[in-house]
Formats: sequence, structure tokens, C-alpha cells
Amino acid sequence: PPVPFPVVKRLVERSLGAKLSEHFSDFDEKPLATASIAQVHQATLAKNKKKVVVKVRIADVRTMVGDVRSMLHTTLVMKRLGLDNGVDFPTIFRAYLDVIAGEFDFTAEAAKINEFRELFETHGLSDRVAVPVVIEDLSTSEVLVMERVRGVKLLSVLNRARRRGRRPLVPAAAAKVHVDGGIGWDGVFDTMFKCWSVMLLRHGHYHSDPHPGNFIVAKDGRLAILDWGQTQVAPEAYRLHLCRLVVSMVAEDYPKIAEEVRLHSQVQLERPTTEALAALCYAYFDTRPTPLAEVNMMDLNNSPFLQNRITQNTQEGFFTIRSVFLLRGMMATCGVTSSMVEAWEEDARAVLRASGDRTVPSVIRSRSRRMLTRTWLSLQKSLNVGAGARLNTLEAYTAGSMDDANVGAGRAREDPRRMSSLW
Repeated sequence: PPVPFPVVKRLVERSLGAKLSEHFSDFDEKPLATASIAQVHQATLAKNKKKVVVKVRIADVRTMVGDVRSMLHTTLVMKRLGLDNGVDFPTIFRAYLDVIAGEFDFTAEAAKINEFRELFETHGLSDRVAVPVVIEDLSTSEVLVMERVRGVKLLSVLNRARRRGRRPLVPAAAAKVHVDGGIGWDGVFDTMFKCWSVMLLRHGHYHSDPHPGNFIVAKDGRLAILDWGQTQVAPEAYRLHLCRLVVSMVAEDYPKIAEEVRLHSQVQLERPTTEALAALCYAYFDTRPTPLAEVNMMDLNNSPFLQNRITQNTQEGFFTIRSVFLLRGMMATCGVTSSMVEAWEEDARAVLRASGDRTVPSVIRSRSRRMLTRTWLSLQKSLNVGAGARLNTLEAYTAGSMDDANVGAGRAREDPRRMSSLW
């Protein structure tokens, strides 16, 4: 629930060391948004009548950290008892513990906002992407004042479309601004892909909370990215690992994907087969729809992870994976099925070249490999043999149709109990 305005007023005045009226000619008592850490209000600056938003810290960092630690201890017990669905939840909560404290420091957030605005300008994205402008002299570790971005929240657009049972329409200005990346929503999401490619692969520091409430489609059509409290640093070794994965995933070189995971990833499966590791990578790091990406990990009756458990998840990669899942969810509502790794390939290749890696296959070789893989896998699926049979079984299992569907044309039904050997 929203924090009462008298409390917010007291927090702002204490942080700024002055009465609210000294800095603001108007301060809306009704919040624009309330979250677990902060509450946001509209206001007008007294000195120049500029419209701003004021983000006020309302939570206590010690309480929040204590809550997450309690959840970590609970998931450790669940894992020991075999009740974690084979997903390794403790690693996820450890990842959250790494970033929570940073979200409470609005001075650090202000610095990150300026950092990423400069990054987008450097890489030629500022004509498509906007980052709020911080009012430096009114911002502290507890209060962050920014110029207001005019437009409509992406969350509102998506929710309105869901209520109407139809796909959302792209604002005309946005369709025009992002047209180089595709028609309609395809162009908007292509811009998102490029932003996260630049931040994660090239810069090694990225926004790790891209839910629809953190995007505004501005009146000028640009995509405004909000709430820079939760960001994640990607160490060089992890960035290079991701770049190699991206190149192999675009080529659909499954043995190479599996080799990369075995050698350089923190992820460990009970049975790290090539098919299982490749399927997991496409679910974790790409936005195109895949059988594994549609799995509800909390569904005890429909999770292949129960048959091939994740004995160790990736703490360093958790927020990358979470970002992919959030983007994929928005894309599904908008009817977009494009591949993020394909949009990332150019940056991935550039980073690997700059690192001195001479083992990266050429684009021509990569495309040839993909064509060969698709042809061979399509044949195996139609004959229900080899990797094609394993993929057929995974698709049927995750769709919840193992009891009803024939896996492969004219083939006998697969026994769900065989998933242990197939996945």
C-alpha cells in the first residue's frame, strides 16, 4: 500500500534540509507509483516551474536484506529436502542479496543514469532511447528528483490490451522512430535488444530489471528506460562467455553451445547432455519461443527439471536470464517472436575480435552451419530418431500432451517415464 503523504513529506524535508515549499511550488500527494523500496510523486520545481518526478526511499535496507536472507534459508532447506523443483532457488536468492543494498542508494542511481545516457549517446541510440535527466542539486541518497518524461507507460499499454483481449497498437510516433528495426512492435523490441546488447556485451554494466513498468513510450516516440536502481556488473570473463554463446546460438551449433556451458558456465545439470544444455541456453538467453521457455518451473507435474535437475544454477547470469524472461513476456503480449541473440550477434563478434579471439567462425560459415543443423534436425524429428526424438519428447512433455499426442508422425506414444533418459 502507498505510504501516507505526511510520512513522504517528512522524509523529503529531512533529506533536503528544507520545507517542501522552498523547492517545489506543487507536490502531488497522490503517488504515481509505489514499490517495495521507493514511492514516486509528481511535482513542480519552484525555481523554474519544470515538471519533475520525485522518487522517495520508503523502505529500510536492513529489513529488506533480512527478508531475503530468510527466504534464502528457506530455499536451502527446500533444496535439501528435494522440494525446489530441481531449479536451485538458493542461487537465485544469493543473486538478489548481491544487488539489494545498491538499490537503496539514490546517489549511486543518479550517477548510473548519467553513465547510461552517455553510453547510449556514444553508441548512436539516443535518437531512439531516452533516460531521465537528474536534478542534481535536489537529489540525495534518499531522494531522487528527475525531469518528468511525457508519454504512456508500456505497462499501461499492455494491460489495456490484455483487458480487451487483443494485441496492443504501437503509438504512431514510436512506430516511426523505431522503424529501422522492424515494423510496429518488432522495431521497438529491436531497440530494446540493441540497448541490452550495448550495456551487457560491450559495456559490462546493464539495467537488470526491464519489466514493463520501467518503460515509457515517450510522446516523441523514443523509448524511455526508468528506474536505474537495479543494475548488474558483468565481469569480462562472463561477457566473453556470453559472446561465444551468442555466436554459437545464432549458428545453432548445439555441440559448441554445450561445450561452452560445460567449460565456462556455473550451470550444472544432473545429466548434461548436449540437447539439454542447448535447450536450456535458448530458454535462458534468447527471446524466441522455445518449449523449455514456456515451462512453469513451479508446476510439479510439468517440469523437465524434475527429471534432469539443475544441481547448480548461475548466480552471475541470473539477472541476464531474468531480463530475457521479462522481455519475452512483453513480446508475447505484443505478438513478437524475434530472436535477441541474432540482434546481439554483431556486438558479440566485435567484442570477441577486440579480445583477440581468433576462433570465431565467419558469418558465412555460421549461416552454413545453421542451415545444415536445421535440415538434419528436421529430418531427425520427422523420423523421430536421435536428437530429433529427444526434442519431440521435450516439446510434448512441456506442452502437457504426453498422454494424448503421438510424438512424431505415425509413432507410438512415448511413456512420460522415459523423460529421464531423453531430457
